[in-house]
Amino acid sequence: MVINELQLQNWNLLAKASVRDGEQRYTEEQIRSLVGAPSIEESNTCACGENINECDDAYSHITHGV
Repeated sequence: MVINELQLQNWNLLAKASVRDGEQRYTEEQIRSLVGAPSIEESNTCACGENINECDDAYSHITHGV
């Protein structure tokens, strides 16, 4: 699953919205973990292990496997 920029902003927004008593309760990484979303590093890695933006066959790898 490739995470787009809007989704990245949503995780960060949820983390910022978790403020209670003037203190942020959850980090972006904690929100991602709670909802089962991949980490930023995982979302930038192709199924073959290369950087998702540098793999020429990323679409094929993600949709059909390596």
